[in-house]
Amino acid sequence: MSNMKKNLPLIIISAVVLLAVGATGAWYYGNQLVASEAFTLEEVMENQTTSESQTEAVNETEIASTTDPVIAEAVETVESVSEPVPEVITESEVVEEMLEDEPEAIDLSEGFGLINFAGRNGFGLANGTFHDWTFTRVEVNGDALASSVVELEVDLTSLDTRNTRRDNHLKSDDFFDVVNFPTATLKFYNFAAQNVTDDGLGLYTATLDFNLHGVTKTYEVEFKMLATAMIQVEGSLEVNRLDFGVGEPHNGFDPTSPENKIQLIFSATIPANL
Repeated sequence: MSNMKKNLPLIIISAVVLLAVGATGAWYYGNQLVASEAFTLEEVMENQTTSESQTEAVNETEIASTTDPVIAEAVETVESVSEPVPEVITESEVVEEMLEDEPEAIDLSEGFGLINFAGRNGFGLANGTFHDWTFTRVEVNGDALASSVVELEVDLTSLDTRNTRRDNHLKSDDFFDVVNFPTATLKFYNFAAQNVTDDGLGLYTATLDFNLHGVTKTYEVEFKMLATAMIQVEGSLEVNRLDFGVGEPHNGFDPTSPENKIQLIFSATIPANL
């Protein structure tokens, strides 16, 4: 019993420290990139549904009246995560809908599509998109796939995770450092058909030279051909951000620390040869 009394202050202090660390981690989450293991779209949607339920549980009157900046920031984080997740594999449907509603709203001769990214940390899954990117070179020959080349450039300043503080943190020199590295480039070449139908639809592969943060890495990428008259493709790629010098290594003892792997998801209508 005497030992218990002697150790009681230490036990109380330890408990307080643990609570403080947990609260700080939850508050800081709004500023963190979440990097991921490979996952499915169903997991993304499940994460969205969970976040929406959490948001509905918050009393709107209390939110409006609070002046506590920590509470306000936490609420904004929950709301940003619970916003609709961008659909990253239905680009052809997006094109069809836009053409029906506003035929002049999109110039398919310049290409069109979506480039999204997603990731994970100890608090869960989150994703974002790059709004601005363009094809810079397109040389596609269906009779000579191996010699075909597609290049594009991504404006990293157009990054959007629906959370301003997190976006600014990702753009800082802690991660992408967009001041010094404002763009990323992707070059696809050495195309090959793997499992396709007689009309050219199905699974293909290509070699990708991916330049990010001043570093170039080469990958073998799989993608699906959805249409050939107007070439439509979709696919995904998992990369390790540390290979490009983006951010610090994942810290398993810190729930706010992003995992090293990030999932890139793309869907595009490729324009005529440029």
